[in-house]
Amino acid sequence: MILKFNYKNVHQVPKIQKITCNLGLKNAVQNKYLLSQGLMALELITGRRSKITISKKNVVSIAVRSKSPVGCKTTLRKQKCYAFLDLLNTLVLPKIKYLKPDTVLDNKGNYTLTIKNPVIFPALEEEYNKFKNLTPLNITINTTATNDNEAKALLSGLQLPVC
Repeated sequence: MILKFNYKNVHQVPKIQKITCNLGLKNAVQNKYLLSQGLMALELITGRRSKITISKKNVVSIAVRSKSPVGCKTTLRKQKCYAFLDLLNTLVLPKIKYLKPDTVLDNKGNYTLTIKNPVIFPALEEEYNKFKNLTPLNITINTTATNDNEAKALLSGLQLPVC
């Protein structure tokens, strides 16, 4: 990447800052069991304690009031994020037969990957009956890249599916 983008300093090479895993549980307002199920699933997937996300506004269309729980998230940094990327590349992504996950690159070098069925993670496969009704898992990878071309080069080097 140093030669491709003509960096003058090694510290200009983009790297991963953090990975955020998010489960949006819109039905958690009516059923608190879904919230605990999502918390357990994220803890099993990432190996870290997850946090409940709370709505900031009223959303009338899905009957959500402000300050009510709507999902859970976990943030991974440093060694934990690289261990999670290794798990994602070696065990999870090869299980997807038709690998066309919903991916989004914003103009700031951040990458979002949506896995529609999070039960393909090995920790959740063992307890399939408990986690078969999970919502899609959003994985956001924040990088220090300044544009999409640098982010694509970094993520393709890490063997992630980039459009």
